[in-house]
Amino acid sequence: PAGMRLIEPFVGGGSVFLNSDKHACFLLADVNTDLINLYQMLAVVPGAVIRHARVMFDRLNDAESYTALRNEFNAQVLDGPERAAAFLFLNRHCFNGLIRYNRNNQFNVGWGKYPSPYFPLDEINAFTEMAHNCVFMAAGFRRTLALAGEGDVVYCDPPYEPMPGTAGFTHYAAGGFTWDDHIALTECCVAAHQRGARVV
Repeated sequence: PAGMRLIEPFVGGGSVFLNSDKHACFLLADVNTDLINLYQMLAVVPGAVIRHARVMFDRLNDAESYTALRNEFNAQVLDGPERAAAFLFLNRHCFNGLIRYNRNNQFNVGWGKYPSPYFPLDEINAFTEMAHNCVFMAAGFRRTLALAGEGDVVYCDPPYEPMPGTAGFTHYAAGGFTWDDHIALTECCVAAHQRGARVV
């Protein structure tokens, strides 16, 4: 639905806001701090992220280099645009482009063995065109939805509840997403609606 501001508490890959022409501004949140750092760095210093990422894409496409960069990433020695570039590199070079963390909040997806992963320059440029209308928050749904009110449209696409008898996957960040989180999300959405937001 149309509205002044679109709020996404689970922005993920951003396909909804990137394809929206019904909102003047955006509040985009995710609990994955690496994803939000990438978005913030692309909004503020896209050239620096692109430069770092190009070097990584050009020089590190083998299992040993991938693992070394992943270890450096997990050791928290990279920050700002360099960490954003490393996150982009890991996502494009890992198995199936998965974003997965273990209980110690370490990125743990193995090398994907792709001969020449695509460098998403066109997508980065499209993103940076929209980023000036965005506020990015490293925050959970409770904090994000508490900001929703009159004139806002809220779009929620949380991790899905696993089917019974399956392992399922909800660890896009440390801690995962539980059944209790689904209940709390419903309560937060009802409260946002009562404050005047439209919730999808």
